[in-house]
Amino acid sequence: MKQSKKNLGWIKDYPDIRDYNPKTSTILRNPLKPNPNKSIKEILEEIRKKMNIKGKLEKKVDLRKWCSPIKNQGNIGSCTAFAAVGMYEYFQKRVHNKYIDGSELFVYKTTRNILNWKGDTGGYLRTAMGSLALFGVPPTSSYPYETDKYDEEPPAFIYSYGQNFQALSYFRLDPLGASASQTLTEIKNLLAIGIPSMMGFTCYTALEHPDTEKTGKIPFPGENESVLGGHAVMVIGYDDDLVIKNPIDGKSKKGGLIIRNSWGKWGDDGYGYIPYEYVKQKLASDFWSIISAEWIDSEMFKQ
Repeated sequence: MKQSKKNLGWIKDYPDIRDYNPKTSTILRNPLKPNPNKSIKEILEEIRKKMNIKGKLEKKVDLRKWCSPIKNQGNIGSCTAFAAVGMYEYFQKRVHNKYIDGSELFVYKTTRNILNWKGDTGGYLRTAMGSLALFGVPPTSSYPYETDKYDEEPPAFIYSYGQNFQALSYFRLDPLGASASQTLTEIKNLLAIGIPSMMGFTCYTALEHPDTEKTGKIPFPGENESVLGGHAVMVIGYDDDLVIKNPIDGKSKKGGLIIRNSWGKWGDDGYGYIPYEYVKQKLASDFWSIISAEWIDSEMFKQ
């Protein structure tokens, strides 16, 4: 595997039969947090009904206007934490029209605490979501993003923010047994009702091509490209008519997801695009989102 010039950090995780998913009708008891009063399936069905989503999906959905400003993970492999915090900031802004700048450093540390890992190891998206639901996210003003402190244990009082996050449920969009086409449909269906997700994908040589760096259009890899590693991002939209050309072999793919990255002003002012083919060939996987029954009555889910 070729060494990437970019800092990545996603470790691929495989579906578990216990994972919650959009079809989950029963929430199993969890001693670490109280049950929400509705299942994930019920919450999503209620949202679709409120938004009156019927028939064919729009050819394009773009949720970036509700995202918080683009950030930069710097020189450590904290992309999973940036994706998780970005998700929560999105919902804060969408539901409450304001957000608190969350501490990715805290989420990166608590993610690795759950795993009993030390060092700049990267992490699993599943565990980042678990950390978010269990420990919450303190504001960056209380726990700044200082990359040289990635292995320091946060002060005890910082953990008190966790009580504000116990109503969150997280679920997988590519559960055990789901086909690639089913996963892509689920991603788009959720985006259509204002629910983004996060994912990991395998990075190839063309990711570092100047054209990719400039446009944010990540091409489907050619036969002679090398693997650079794995990276996690938010999925905040899709475009059925988007064409992404590989600058190395010249081949193009039509249709793609719109992603929110954590590399500062990389690409399209911090955003990028990745072909549907990544999902279809399972080079992008590990799709997760969060939901709370408390959000249903907000203005967010009104047409």
